[in-house]
Amino acid sequence: MIDWLLNRIRPENCIELQLLGSNHEIAALTERARSYTLKNFNSVAKTDAFKELPTNWLVDYVLDNDIEIEFPASKGEVNLFNLVKRWADANPTERADDFANVVIKGLRLFMISLTIKISNSIRFDNPV
Repeated sequence: MIDWLLNRIRPENCIELQLLGSNHEIAALTERARSYTLKNFNSVAKTDAFKELPTNWLVDYVLDNDIEIEFPASKGEVNLFNLVKRWADANPTERADDFANVVIKGLRLFMISLTIKISNSIRFDNPV
């Protein structure tokens, strides 16, 4: 059964499979699903499950050096910022502080040029 699940990890179910593995102490499933999430982060971030991620999981993903985002790194960090903002926008009232913490703790802001930071901050219509 575990092998069957391991071979069916997709963007739409990887978060749920990581949770299943974690809840039932199935290390192979937990790690494979987590690794899949990191390697396919842009696709996973488009799913409904991403919007429901617990804050600590999001921080864990964002802090992991194995997360695959766009290159050059400055563009990837901007993309990551926007994905974290999308997560926060799914529940803005409850996640405003969490959003700030994820950005401060997890994003490599030094990799984003000042020009990009300014132009992106101006475009936000509904800041968290």
